[in-house]
Amino acid sequence: MRNGKHRLGLIGLCLTAAFALTALVGASGAQAAGCTAAAPTAKPCWMVNGNVTSELKVELGIEIEPLGEKKEKHVVLLSTALKVPIAILCEVAEAANPEVLLAEGVAHGEIKFRVCQTFLENKTTASAACKPAEPIVAKGLLLISLHPEGKANVLAEPTPGVKKFTTVSLGEECAVGNEFEITGQLWLEDCLGTPETELEVHLVQENKVAAEKLGGLFFGVNKASLDGSANIRIKEAGVAKKFSVLAA
Repeated sequence: MRNGKHRLGLIGLCLTAAFALTALVGASGAQAAGCTAAAPTAKPCWMVNGNVTSELKVELGIEIEPLGEKKEKHVVLLSTALKVPIAILCEVAEAANPEVLLAEGVAHGEIKFRVCQTFLENKTTASAACKPAEPIVAKGLLLISLHPEGKANVLAEPTPGVKKFTTVSLGEECAVGNEFEITGQLWLEDCLGTPETELEVHLVQENKVAAEKLGGLFFGVNKASLDGSANIRIKEAGVAKKFSVLAA
């Protein structure tokens, strides 16, 4: 599995990642004064049908988008370890439900990654010695933020006081190391550039431009990126909802 293959479409997280991935969601609740697509306030908000929430439990659905001619469904963490290229590929991403969305565009996210493999040195065969322990559970704080390019993004950061999203545990005989903390920041963008449009599905990816300019992910001490994309859906009390995000 070569890195070039991973980058078909080069769509960062377009997981969840995602962590991702987890945060491009809205919620219904009491109407906040002025917080609408037509008249946003100075505070960001999660929205559904023109409404915002101060606190709401929702069910989050994540479906990894097929990539390339073979329509492979996976997300890939790309980095290096001991100067060796490393790619951790996972085929399944599941959100912890229910997710709680808070006021002012804040939420706490948790995603479990399963069916994972590790590829070293751009090889096409997975390394059995470096297979990750599963599930890989990533947790973080999610914040709606306005990217310098003017689009609403969701910024995922480690939970305050924890300083990491997760620890990836590889096999004891893995040549490049056994445990690596995932730290830094993950910027999530709407792949189609419509984060403020209420839709039942939003396709999300890592915003590589924001990661380069404002700070991105780290795999241990080395920079990392996330390739892949995911369709994000939400339900409230079992009912599918249209949703959007508004930045200040």
